[in-house]
Amino acid sequence: MSAFRAVIFDLGGVLYPFRDYRKFQRLTARAAADPWIKEKLTGWQEGKYPVSEIQDFIVDAFGELPPGCTDLENIKLDDVVGPKHEKIWTAIENIKLNGLKVALLTNNGFWTPKKRRTVICDDTSLFDVVVESCKEGVCKPNPKIFQITLDRLGLQGPQCLFVDDLPKNIEGAQKLGIHGIQMINQNEDLVVQKLEAALQVPLRTLPSYSTVSQPLARSSARL
Repeated sequence: MSAFRAVIFDLGGVLYPFRDYRKFQRLTARAAADPWIKEKLTGWQEGKYPVSEIQDFIVDAFGELPPGCTDLENIKLDDVVGPKHEKIWTAIENIKLNGLKVALLTNNGFWTPKKRRTVICDDTSLFDVVVESCKEGVCKPNPKIFQITLDRLGLQGPQCLFVDDLPKNIEGAQKLGIHGIQMINQNEDLVVQKLEAALQVPLRTLPSYSTVSQPLARSSARL
């Protein structure tokens, strides 16, 4: 029996693939190389700025806003990401059916200055814990946000797995003893394989008696 009691999932790039992964990689690379861009993007993820503060940067990185979208306040999930990673969602349901907890931990932000709407999927009911960076005032890879997640799960780092697409976030989690699994090139098969090995349970097929309802996320994902 595995010693792990929970799995923590990132949103964009893990639960949902980015529609244009190369452009997303370009965006993150530029943010890492430019202190001003990094400050603005981090500030948005920490809830300090509305998305309008980084709209020009997003447009510059991607070349244009998605078709039919005049500004980022009106952007939808399907504009940014592709169809959900079905195998990951099936794995999450199986994790729940095996009595383990699941958490959603995302670097996101507020759409408007009034902070009424965050960049998150509409239905998060499948998750035991949901942690949004903009609501906590701290974002990955800062170990503080991982500690917040652990506290809400009621678990210690070594009892948890964490799936993310960015190496720096995996490294942040590892500082608290959390075991990291990186989603590489949006390869969901490899992630599920690693989860099965770590948890020692099959995760690819739902039993016919499954009653866990899968959330239909139709809003927005982390940029």
